[in-house]
Amino acid sequence: MNEICEILKYIVIMFGIIALLFIYIYKEFPVQEDIASIEASIAKTISSQGIELIKYVKLENKLIAMYKLDQQIGRAVFTQGINGQYKIASAGYGSSPIPFFIEDTNKGKYAVIMGQNHNNEISYI
Repeated sequence: MNEICEILKYIVIMFGIIALLFIYIYKEFPVQEDIASIEASIAKTISSQGIELIKYVKLENKLIAMYKLDQQIGRAVFTQGINGQYKIASAGYGSSPIPFFIEDTNKGKYAVIMGQNHNNEISYI
């Protein structure tokens, strides 16, 4: 009887650890792949309201977002968790007319160039 109790105790402990792991993952990667969730995460990270998400693109395990704030172009990079949701890795904006950066993903490196044309018709990230 003691052996069964010991086995049940280990099973309960293992389920508890697994449950805590899932809770941690869902709290660590809370951003869903939708406009409202992405805008809210960027606004919270840079402590500013009035974010206008222009476009976002998924690159392997990353999500690259381009947004406008105070007539300036900004970018945000999100990393995907095993739950399929994202956490923000970096965000910023400034006066540079053509931001350029290299982004490492789980399958290689990408060169990312962002910009704004004069007609306000951004078609690529």
